Amino acid sequence: MNDHLDQHAPPERIAASDEGCRPDTAILVGLLGAYYAYNLIGRWLKYELFSGYSIYGWEHPGNAELLTLICMALVPVIMWSLCALAVAARLRSAVAVAGLVASNLLVLAAIELDNSWYALAKRHATIDEATVLLALNLNEHFGLRTEDIGRFVERSGLHVVVVLLAAAVAVPLARIRWLAGAMRPLAWRSTLTLVVALGLVESMCVALFKIRAYDPEHSQWHTIAYHNPLRLRVLDSLLYTRLCPLLRDTARANAALDNFRGQSESPTAGCAALLPRPGTVGKRYDVLLVVLESLNVAYVDQQTMPYLTSLASRSIDLRKHYSSGNATHLGMLGLLFGGPPAFYRGASTDRCRQSPFIEAFGQLGYRTKILGKDPYMDPRMKGYLRNFNQPAFGVSDTQELVTAFSVEWRHAAPKCTVMYYFPTHFPYQHAPEHAYFLPEADDDYDYLEQATVEDSKPIRNRYRNCLHQADAWLEMLLQGVDLDQTIVVITGDHGEELFERGRMGHASYLDEPQIRVPCVLSIPGCGHHVVDAVTSHIDLLPTVVDALGWKAGPPSLGLSLFRSVSPRAAIVANNAHSGEVKRWAVIVDDRKVIIGYRSSDRVRPTIVDLYDLDDRRLSFSADPEKWSGAFGAIRRFENAAAEGDAL
Repeated sequence: MNDHLDQHAPPERIAASDEGCRPDTAILVGLLGAYYAYNLIGRWLKYELFSGYSIYGWEHPGNAELLTLICMALVPVIMWSLCALAVAARLRSAVAVAGLVASNLLVLAAIELDNSWYALAKRHATIDEATVLLALNLNEHFGLRTEDIGRFVERSGLHVVVVLLAAAVAVPLARIRWLAGAMRPLAWRSTLTLVVALGLVESMCVALFKIRAYDPEHSQWHTIAYHNPLRLRVLDSLLYTRLCPLLRDTARANAALDNFRGQSESPTAGCAALLPRPGTVGKRYDVLLVVLESLNVAYVDQQTMPYLTSLASRSIDLRKHYSSGNATHLGMLGLLFGGPPAFYRGASTDRCRQSPFIEAFGQLGYRTKILGKDPYMDPRMKGYLRNFNQPAFGVSDTQELVTAFSVEWRHAAPKCTVMYYFPTHFPYQHAPEHAYFLPEADDDYDYLEQATVEDSKPIRNRYRNCLHQADAWLEMLLQGVDLDQTIVVITGDHGEELFERGRMGHASYLDEPQIRVPCVLSIPGCGHHVVDAVTSHIDLLPTVVDALGWKAGPPSLGLSLFRSVSPRAAIVANNAHSGEVKRWAVIVDDRKVIIGYRSSDRVRPTIVDLYDLDDRRLSFSADPEKWSGAFGAIRRFENAAAEGDAL
């Protein structure tokens, strides 16, 4: 009789006991877990699991390995579900359901935001970055459009509907006796043991499969594990460090660097300067610096940018040139300061350093002015650009920008002018008449959800059309410039990755497409030269003032191309939205060292990775002597920072 009544008891009375988790709450946890599993396999990790083979370079996994990958991807769902069941068992039913609904809605919204960031950068946004992003105009700085925000709202709305529906459906499902019995939570101790065991097994599998790969950091196992937004990665570093010989090689490189620091600096071996000095040194030329946004060196060719290509054939063409950072503020500050932007401390700094080169031009009677789209005068940089002696000019219309430049260029006084061209920034908007390369991605293409290798050609074509438009603008700009009386520098603020390493955009990694840029110098009397040595943004203004005949330019880590120095190096900052740069690339000859600062040591960086210029890992132990040039560049960077030159 009592059993018969229990089957028809109202939902409020359905419970195993006051100490356990109500069946409807437990079923809600199960439904939410199933929803997360669907999103993981069907959306968030779908591309890496089923489609990303050619872009990342890994082989198509067999059915058994693919099934293992899927199971490992779902382990975090099981772990979080077990934890949720254990917590819910300690709460009153209403509190448990409300907590599950609210917390999961927040988590799903955060995952969607992070996944949009990851779609382009292939790394997760940090809390510091998320905080900084709230203070920036997302359209101006990141190219986000109204439709992108609308899509996020749609996805978030779908999550709200599904979570609320799951909460409503859980009550009638709890009346199914076998289902209610299957969803009983484990004891706390059993839950903790199972969660720890699952975490260890999953982390061990990821570490072992990474080590097996040719390039562990770009292997399918690592990529899926890193992208998984539900996964805790606390054990990865420990297990990988213990098991991976690659990290032991990095430890040997750091030991060699420490030993190198203790040696006296040897004199520079004799070598020829990269450029012969022009016979016109000492003239009071005008100076024009033209900076194009997001400039990928691989796309500057005769078809895409015919004017710039033609100008390069008559000027100094720097073929292995690097920005000083992979974001606008880092690239431009390095260019204008003549040194790595290690002094950068974020937009909130009250006492910002000012460019010693802009100051020196002003003291010599030059009109110094910067013209460009408003983001160039954004909070990240504004405090560091206060010593131009003419007011900055910001405008969105590129034709107005040319007009404003023409007005500035009519002044009789010598001029040092910086022009910043923004329209080549993502999402690569251009006028219809420049739709030269087809097919191209549509204006409303959803980069944050669809950008894959299958669509790479239309996206690249859209980018090339933007460059084609920029080339026409550049030709129009320089029509009013006498190249016989003007030193002109044309370069990019940073590079732009277009799936070369599986990513789009910039400001995420120190790989070649994001940091290597074209650079053309037109110096009266210099003629045409092709320079294949490594050069950097920080070398450009020292070269300009050397060509102007200054007896002593401002002290800087950058080196004039007219000077005999070997080996030459580029030092490139990795963007940190929170402000202070913590990771750098040091490029010398045909190799690249990634260095980073520990939180406890801001003076002596440590080696993180070693690469060639195709971003393939190199072994230090294979040929230790070849790294001495890079070690010397690291030591010069450290010394400059200690002396206040770079810091």
